[in-house]
Parts: sequence; structure tokens; C-alpha cells
Amino acid sequence: MTDRCVVQTGGRTKRCNRAAKSGVLKWLIFRRRRLIVDVPRLKCCSLDWASLMKLVTVIMISVLCAVSAVSAESPNPKTPIGLIGYWVATEIQSKGEETPPEIQIDLEFTKTQMIMHFGDRLNKPIDVFDCFSVAKDDRQCLDLVSADQSRAPDKQIHIHAIYDVNGDTLRICAASRNGTEPPVNHPTKFASTPDPKTDLIVLKRRPK
Repeated sequence: MTDRCVVQTGGRTKRCNRAAKSGVLKWLIFRRRRLIVDVPRLKCCSLDWASLMKLVTVIMISVLCAVSAVSAESPNPKTPIGLIGYWVATEIQSKGEETPPEIQIDLEFTKTQMIMHFGDRLNKPIDVFDCFSVAKDDRQCLDLVSADQSRAPDKQIHIHAIYDVNGDTLRICAASRNGTEPPVNHPTKFASTPDPKTDLIVLKRRPK
């Protein structure tokens, strides 16, 4: 029994024998034109190549939009490469006032997290945050979220910060809240103020 396909092109009907070598070549060429294929137990409608490609494009766009929506809802933490390293604070202002010199805060940035060290416990982190880079106008912004999600909401810290790196100097201005407080905006300038409550930290990169 010969396996045949019926091809419609230019208003005429041609038959090609897919069992023959020349017929196979013609069949492959005709796949790019208008086809009606008679295959046992398979029924398909005719569809020109341009319409088929348009349909595939629509499907792919829909899939990509769905993937983008999921990514936007569940972003992966990623630290800007210029921040990765260990930074030692040289100046700290909180709510518009200088903090006592004995209060020492060091920040360590990995590829996905910010680790905060404090005073005589530099070898033991105060807290660990997942680090997210955020686009806000022309500002370089960070969202820092407590990595330990098992904490009670009022113990989870959310920090919204702007940062600037100039050589081995890092400036961070941040506004923070716990998980039960309303959202806060990213600061608009590098200044510590009592209202809104913001902190300013100037740090130097520690040599490797």
C-alpha cells in the first residue's frame, strides 16, 4: 500500500508518493505551503504557513508573559556586583543624629545576601537579609528582607535603601520597618532624618 499525501497549491491538486525518494523531497517542500494530510487516525485542518507561524508566535508570547508574571511575583535575590565584599562603617547617623562611636556596624555582601555584623560580635552576624536590586528612576536601590522567614512578622525586618559606590567608599541611606508595619518608600537623598525615619551609613571596603 502506498502512503500518499494530497497537496493543494495554486488552486491545483497534486499527489506525492512519500515512499519514493523524489516524493519525500517534494513532500518536505510542500510542507511550507498549504497542506491537507490524510493520516490514519489523525484529522487536521488545513492551515497556511503564515497563519501557522502567527499562531505559534501568539502562543510563545503568552507563555513568556506568564513566565515573566511569575518571576515578578517571586524574584530571585541578587546583589549588585559592585557591592559584593566586606565593608566597615566609618560613619553612622540614625534618625538625624550621630550614633556613639562604640556602635560598630559592618556589612558583608554575598551574591544574594547582606550579612550585618555588630561591635564585639563581628564573627557572629546580627542578621542576614536577602538582597534584591530594584530600579527606581535614576536611583540605585535595594530591598533587603530578613532571610529567616520563620520569625514572627513583627521580628522580620524589611529595609528599603539607596546606595552609592565611589571607589572604596559605600554610602547607604535606608528606611526600615517590621513585617507588621505599612510599607515605606526608598529614600530620595543621602541624609538621615527623623521624619521620615532614615539611617545613613558610610563604609569603607575592607581589603581582601
